[in-house]
Amino acid sequence: MVPKELEAWVLQIMEDELAARKADRETSEHDARGHPTPSPNALLRILRAA
Repeated sequence: MVPKELEAWVLQIMEDELAARKADRETSEHDARGHPTPSPNALLRILRAA
């Protein structure tokens, strides 16, 4: 059985990640060629994954 504190922590991380992804989609810009540029949140996630 999973402790309630751990379950709540994991659910909060999942909610935060979903909110960050939504914000990335809403705030993404396009460069001069019309290509989307990643938001700072997306760049941080890429760096953390590396």
